[in-house]
Amino acid sequence: MEPQNILLVDDHKIIREGIKHYLEGLENVTVVGEAQNGLQALEWLKPNNKQVTIALLDIGMDGMNGIQLCEQILQLYPDIKCIA
Repeated sequence: MEPQNILLVDDHKIIREGIKHYLEGLENVTVVGEAQNGLQALEWLKPNNKQVTIALLDIGMDGMNGIQLCEQILQLYPDIKCIA
């Protein structure tokens, strides 16, 4: 399996921490960034998008939900895969 670099986006810190802990135990998986909402994720991606292979998104977030964020990511950074 090729290395996967994950951007983790969830509005609940405890959920992000739990998922990050699980993912860091997997071979060839690295959490390279975290965000608590869609707008923060897009800001983080501007300088860091080349690092990310997968964006792991919460669907139900305030402001910009995971579906809207996925649409933006696919439009701006088509090489990044989204999982919501």
